Amino acid sequence: MITRSTILASLFLSAAWSSAAPVSLFDGKSLEGWQIRPGEEKWWKVQDGMIVGGSLEEQVPFNTFISSSRAYGNFELTYKLRLVKGEGFMNSGMQIRSQRSEKDSEMIGYQVDAGAGYWGDIYDESRRNTALAKGTAPEAAKDWEWNEYKVLCEGPRVRTWINGTLVTDYTEKDGSIPQTGLLGLQTHGGGKLLVQMKDISINELASSDGSRTPEAQRASFVLPKGYTAELVTSEEQGVGKPITVTWDRHGRMWTTTALEYPVDANENEAAAQELYKTGGKDRVLVFDDPNSTGPHTPRVFADKLAIPLGVLSTDDGVLVQHGSEIRLYQDTDSDGKANTYKVVLGGFGIQDSHLFPHQFEHMPGGWVYLAQGAFNYSRVVSPVFRNFRNGQREVVFNNCKLARFRPDGSDFEILTAGPNNIWGMTSFRTGETFIQE
Repeated sequence: MITRSTILASLFLSAAWSSAAPVSLFDGKSLEGWQIRPGEEKWWKVQDGMIVGGSLEEQVPFNTFISSSRAYGNFELTYKLRLVKGEGFMNSGMQIRSQRSEKDSEMIGYQVDAGAGYWGDIYDESRRNTALAKGTAPEAAKDWEWNEYKVLCEGPRVRTWINGTLVTDYTEKDGSIPQTGLLGLQTHGGGKLLVQMKDISINELASSDGSRTPEAQRASFVLPKGYTAELVTSEEQGVGKPITVTWDRHGRMWTTTALEYPVDANENEAAAQELYKTGGKDRVLVFDDPNSTGPHTPRVFADKLAIPLGVLSTDDGVLVQHGSEIRLYQDTDSDGKANTYKVVLGGFGIQDSHLFPHQFEHMPGGWVYLAQGAFNYSRVVSPVFRNFRNGQREVVFNNCKLARFRPDGSDFEILTAGPNNIWGMTSFRTGETFIQE
């Protein structure tokens, strides 16, 4: 019998080993491997072996993008691009190391520009909104004809060639700018035009620190006889610093990111209070079919969180730890993303961010178990109920302990004194529980 071990890999994408040969990103027949923002499908199609964006009959009302389904870091990208002349503002470009905006149709990141007067410019789209480098050889490009691009990204340096001529050489000075992200072809709003692209291929390159791609890392695993390891997801699919993994009764897999980690009140109380009050860039992610062939890009269920260590799906929604609170997030409009939440428990300490309430686990009797680590000091209350069922207004919950609570916040009980920093916990149907500290 073959036992399958599912591995959640969260390895940094841009640290890639060099590919043996370039990989095609477009099969000439479909948009497999590319994503269109819902509602913008009318502006993109496959025609005569090309990806085609825009329209000659109707003005494109806003910037629209077709983006890669995965992210890339260091690479050599080649493609052929042509703009078909219409009227109005006619411009395009290729996004690199970019992200999708969550609030509108934009992409955020570097754009390698295309169009009369802009050929080869590197523009910082929807971020700094300025040309970071102007093309130095405009004569290399041919307006309204096919132009062959090469884009080379190595660490902070980005270079572009058009028809074999180097046109831009830009080195990023801001260390906070990501060196990994999506690709994306733009059709600029405000005009009637067609953007055509074909012969798209990429060769992923070694990083400056010599680390590996997620797939290369998986391939290096040494496993016991009879075991296999599969890549489920990674930072390439937008899963950064995952802390916990849990499954619901529908077979969906849930995790959270911890990109804000660490922010500790015992070091900077004002900064911690502000972060947990306003929220951060962390998210609750769900994989609807984690057992199919990966790697998988998750669905965002909740965002604007900061280091949510605990997550658990329930009949009424999803329990999520955030700062001093345990919240119940709900999707009341059935669009796949939470649109409301309520606080079921509060008063948890935020002194040490790697020890917040975590390891949420369903237990017999309708209870949910949770663990808290050392250095956090809590006075747990229920905002929904004035008192817990045992009559207590609050429960002092300090340092390393295991506790249980009702999903509606009506009860909270301490179960143990210790053990130290529980990072693994699972239970049988009988309630027998195994932990790892």
